[in-house]
This record gives sequence, C-alpha cells and structure tokens, in this order.
Amino acid sequence: VPISQQEHIFFVNPIHEGIISGMGVLLFFYYLLEKRYPRYFLFLIVNLGGVFVSQSKAAFIGIVLFSFLLLLLRKDPQSVQKKTGKKSLLFILLLLVILTFLIPNPIRSMFHYSLKKDPYALDRIDIWKMSLTIFTDHLWVGVGPDNFSEVAAAYNFKQSHGPANYFKVADIPHNDYLKLMAEMGLMGLVMILAFFYFLAKKIFSTSLVNTSTMLLLYLLFQAFLFNILFNIFFFCVLLFLLKNVLEKEQEVVYRSFSPAFKYLLSFLLIFVVFLK
Repeated sequence: VPISQQEHIFFVNPIHEGIISGMGVLLFFYYLLEKRYPRYFLFLIVNLGGVFVSQSKAAFIGIVLFSFLLLLLRKDPQSVQKKTGKKSLLFILLLLVILTFLIPNPIRSMFHYSLKKDPYALDRIDIWKMSLTIFTDHLWVGVGPDNFSEVAAAYNFKQSHGPANYFKVADIPHNDYLKLMAEMGLMGLVMILAFFYFLAKKIFSTSLVNTSTMLLLYLLFQAFLFNILFNIFFFCVLLFLLKNVLEKEQEVVYRSFSPAFKYLLSFLLIFVVFLK
C-alpha cells in the first residue's frame, strides 16, 4: 500500500515520531538527573523504545550527543557520591551506545542498511552541495518559498551507486537552514545568522543546562539533518521552546515544567509511540 494511502495516527514519516521520542528521552533523562523517581525512568525507557522503533538515526545520534552534554555540563555538589554517580551514568550511556551496535535492533539494522545497501546513503553531502549551488545562483532573492523542488531537477547531480546516473532527484535539501537559504537567498542567510546570534547570546548569559534550552538545541540539531521545522507541529514546538528560553529568566540550574504538563507530555509521547 502506498505510504500516502496508509492510515497514520500522528506522523506519516516515522522519523518525525523518532525525533519526538528523542525529545522525551532527553526530557526524562534530565528529570532523572534532578530527582531519581522511578516513573521518570519508566517514561525514559518508553521513549527510548520509540526512538528504536522509529529507526531514526538522526534521533539516536541526537539523544546520545545531548545526553553526554547534559552529564558533562551539569553542575553537582562537590561530593564523592555525586562524582561517582556522574561517572556511572557516563559509563552506562557509553555501554548503551556500544550495545546498540553489537546487539541486533532496528537502529543497528538501519545504520547497516544505510552504510552497506542504500545506494543513496552518502548522497546527502551532494544534496547539501546542490542546495548551496542553488543559493549562490539565486543569491539575492532565492528561488521563492517552497520552490526548491521546482528547480531541483535542473541541479541534479550524478549518482554513481544508483540504478542510473540521474535516476533520483532530491526534491528536499535535508537541511532546514539550506532550505531557507536556497528559497530566500541572502535574506534567509541573514535570518539564520541573526537567529543563532541572539539565541547564543541569551543561552550563554543564563544557563545551558535546563529543559527548554536542551530540547531547543536538540530540535535545531535535527533541523541540520532533516527537514522538520516547517512541519506545523514542530514549528509550534519550536515557538514554545523559544518562548521559554528567550522570555524566562533562568536563574537556577534546573527549571522544571509543572507536574500537570509533565503528565500531559508523557501521555502524548506514549500515544505517539504505541498508537501509530
């Protein structure tokens, strides 16, 4: 059955579900570092399962990277017990990564397929180069909003591992920042640079280790690997996280959502994983 004709509870693309589950993993990993309640561990395992079921390589890389960052940047009281606990968590996280690539599982299978069998796995770099070429060729005004796919065929590149040299046309740049640059030209580049300048200024003037900041950076990292920010759901999530980061004064290391919001988000994440 074609994917467009299949029924989907939430997202058509399972990678989107993996990204949401990845946000859930980071959220409850953060809460576990703050207060080690059993329910946080349970929700973390549920969302980690969602990442593996989705087979999203980007989501997996993101949760590993930002989990390490959370551990390394988190400020603990200077006690032997706390230092030992942090080392133990680092060891567990490293062990999880190693076991992921040793024990058969969906993430391992997807990495293996991409590296060994997918003829287009390494073409993403060429797609990014193609997107930069579109940007430089239409430097001042770009090709127009949502017109990337309209001009992509004219910039198609040779694919040495596919069934034909120009068999597949990349109709999306697989990078939200390159999409904005290609479609908006120089104005898009200025918007991106201004956004990250003011965001970095705000983050480094407050605290890097808090839920909103980490989830926002995780989402922006995913936008570098996949086109997600122009999806209405992720755009709303982006605005929500930006509001928390830019408007609230984060004077302490840990700032938590209200209990009611935690439970609401938890049920939403379980809904995404199990009711697909």
